[in-house]
Amino acid sequence: MAGTRVAVLAVALLFAAGCGATGATINVEPHISAADEQVRIAASHLPKHAAVSARVSATDAANVAWAAVVNLRTGADGTVRVPARAIADMQPVGSSAAFFAWPSTGTVRFHVSVSGGGANARAVFDRSRLAQPVVERPVTLARDGVAGRFFAPAHPARDVPALLLFGGSEGGLAPYGLAIARTIASHGIDVLDIAYWRYPGLPPSLDRIPLEYFARGLRLLARHPGVDPRHVDVEGISYGSEAALLLGVHYPSLVHGVVASVPSNLATECYGGRCNGIDPAWTYGGRDIPAFSPIPVERIPGRIFAICGTKDLIWPSCPQAQAIVARRRAHHVRPIDVLVVARGAGHYVGSWIPYGIYRHDPGDLQFAGDEAGAELVWPRLLAFLRG
Repeated sequence: MAGTRVAVLAVALLFAAGCGATGATINVEPHISAADEQVRIAASHLPKHAAVSARVSATDAANVAWAAVVNLRTGADGTVRVPARAIADMQPVGSSAAFFAWPSTGTVRFHVSVSGGGANARAVFDRSRLAQPVVERPVTLARDGVAGRFFAPAHPARDVPALLLFGGSEGGLAPYGLAIARTIASHGIDVLDIAYWRYPGLPPSLDRIPLEYFARGLRLLARHPGVDPRHVDVEGISYGSEAALLLGVHYPSLVHGVVASVPSNLATECYGGRCNGIDPAWTYGGRDIPAFSPIPVERIPGRIFAICGTKDLIWPSCPQAQAIVARRRAHHVRPIDVLVVARGAGHYVGSWIPYGIYRHDPGDLQFAGDEAGAELVWPRLLAFLRG
């Protein structure tokens, strides 16, 4: 029995760290992680102040090889950190694949090596698509009163938090929204991702959308077995941020926290389809919410988590997010809000999951800005939703 324990310990140590003939070593923590989680990769016992290159690679479920090389310089102590962002920089090798193919279950083995100055070291670590298995099912207008998909951890728990999620000007059920919902659910939160326009049975334009529609989704979530009805949040992305904030204003008993992602601080005009550019986007109680009217966010009793990018070219999400927080402070609202300003990030930081692997131009500065922003935003968002 003692020999078995020693063997298992030896395997675990070799799994998390590797070394070359020079004695250089790489330590990876954690050695098993989910695709949206940060890994810390550090190499030591390298030559001091030396130029080194780090290579991260993996072969996906479709047997496509992906790799990235990062040039680094060691410090005075002969150590260097390989940025976790190198995972997002991986590109397909000899393939036209657009996305990294994750297996539906299990993990993918990643390899990392650091070499230079006559030294080299290698290690491996494993990553899974999700933090834990997730179950999902369709939600229909006919049966549920809203259209979308529901996601929950495969192993039910009691008193779990829940999130109503929706996007903006793209309409329908956007692939990015489904990916966000699935990933958040894998962290122990029930998520209902809904469409509210440009979807079968729903309006063709984002034009006079009733807030009552979203409220049905909130009530559906609150009634779901295992959900804590006192911990139901709402997240709206881009145009959807207006609806999320308005729900917090008009349904304070249903909404306990609002995520306003790359938001507007105004209820703006209609969009898409046959929108005339004048009609309001939203209604409540059968009445129009006037276009370009400030949203009275001081009436939201719960906390607000606002996300913005300083290089947002779609609309000025940072000034608008700052206006939301400033208005609340001016009215002495008690909840402590969270504002995450992602410097260098654009509009897509509001819908970005960090460390995603897909084909892109390695020199794309906007990709780098959005990726860095997502790495900043994502763990804070999960902490906010967990409450």
